[in-house]
Amino acid sequence: IRDRYQRRVRGDDMYLNGRWPLPVNSNPFFLLASIYQGENAQAYNATTMLSGTLDFVLKVRDQSLEPDLIEKQPADMFQHTQQFGTGRIARRNRCIVHTAAPSKSNNVVVLKDGAFFSFTVFDEQGKRVSDEELFKNLDYIARQPTSPSNVDQSVAILTTEDRDVWGDLRVKLESIGDNKKTLELIDSAVIAISLDRGRNLSHKAYSEALLHGKNRWYDKSVSLVVFEDGQMGYNFEHSWGDGHTYLRYVGDVFTQAKKKPFTGPQDAALQKAKLTVKPLQLELNPDIKSGIQAAVKKFNTLQNEVSLTTLDFSHFGKEEIKAWKVSPDAVCQLSYQNAFNFIHNFVAPTYESGNTKSFLRGRTETIRSATPASTALVKAVVKGSSDPELAQLLRDAAAAHSAVVKESLSGFGWDRHIFSMRNLNAKLGRPALSICNDPNYQQMLNILLSTSTLSSDACTKFGFGAVTTDGYGIGYGINDHSLHFTITNFKSNQIQGDVNLLSSAINDSLLRFKSLLSAHPARTPA
Repeated sequence: IRDRYQRRVRGDDMYLNGRWPLPVNSNPFFLLASIYQGENAQAYNATTMLSGTLDFVLKVRDQSLEPDLIEKQPADMFQHTQQFGTGRIARRNRCIVHTAAPSKSNNVVVLKDGAFFSFTVFDEQGKRVSDEELFKNLDYIARQPTSPSNVDQSVAILTTEDRDVWGDLRVKLESIGDNKKTLELIDSAVIAISLDRGRNLSHKAYSEALLHGKNRWYDKSVSLVVFEDGQMGYNFEHSWGDGHTYLRYVGDVFTQAKKKPFTGPQDAALQKAKLTVKPLQLELNPDIKSGIQAAVKKFNTLQNEVSLTTLDFSHFGKEEIKAWKVSPDAVCQLSYQNAFNFIHNFVAPTYESGNTKSFLRGRTETIRSATPASTALVKAVVKGSSDPELAQLLRDAAAAHSAVVKESLSGFGWDRHIFSMRNLNAKLGRPALSICNDPNYQQMLNILLSTSTLSSDACTKFGFGAVTTDGYGIGYGINDHSLHFTITNFKSNQIQGDVNLLSSAINDSLLRFKSLLSAHPARTPA
């Protein structure tokens, strides 16, 4: 009962009932570290990552994948079974998420300039095809003479729409010719791969393309994006699972890729490899064409509305922070509190994503990073308190943060509990909980700092959009000797927020914390 209840009111309601467009508002992205950047890097790297993906999928299917670990303890693995062959199907009022049976998920779908292609990656016995065959098909698609102008005429742009609008259009689309079968082939594909234009871009430009680029099927659970120069990243639909699960997959595949990158086919094997590429066509009527034109205009507006900046902080990382006897995550979170208060002169309602996969079918819990202790710290900074006093307040705030994290990850958080009770009452026609009408509770729901950390050598950037029009989104990674941040907001925000100002203030806060913690060591118990 507990399993069904949590899945229904936590996973489904939080995402599938949401009517907002998926890019920026829901789907996060990863920017990967480089693998190979030589000639034909796009096809080579796509082959490498797809090959690793298929090996990972086979482990999921035969249940040989080693368990995810949280604090050295095995975590729930259900999300991995929903990760591949999965598509979110738009419908009015509520979307459907569908995972195809392994026997029905034996292809990948590839997008290039908005055109769709499909080819076989598992044979009828469930055995994966060779790397040479993967390369032969990917290289063939990469060489097709498509035009970049086609992306604004592609059905793929409809996946950027409001879910009710796209849901109504999808029903119409499915009623035309063989479109329903084609859409089912896209939905059930193991993953989607986007072969994108662009080379030698900045981290900021790559990140923007991964967060809200065109040439995407945003409804796909896993979308691998490979640029012309071989740079890669991912965009993932969120309803099926969370970042911890995604990072496990990306980390495993990237580790294999670094050890065994595909750097060219063997001639004999390439000659034996089958070319199984099939272009996918979707028949359009005037309503669908009008819908595509409207979606392009809306998405162009959304792209222009988003501000994004990145911060690479190399002055210290996890190892140095641990030597100061405080939590690395606490230092990052307190830098956001201090930076926001410095710019806006008030404390922001803050969300940090906490992983609860230590429980059956666990998803996430809210870590409320703005605490009385963090508020005392940022007010003391503004007041100009002495360094010894600030150092102690910083350590106290870090300890308070660690306590909140422990409570949230141990099942003692309150956000998801109230969310579930609120939704269940609504489903049963019961009155709302009194706390839900409390103005303080309403203010806490207006998240102005939405934050999440995913740390891995595989990822150089991780990010997502702000969850409120006046807020910021902060994705961050904590490496051994460095930190990295991706900060987003909306240009039309009402609090005069600026991502570059916040980035600079975070940088300054971290440097200030370093001077305080290194100069004033933790007190030794008597």
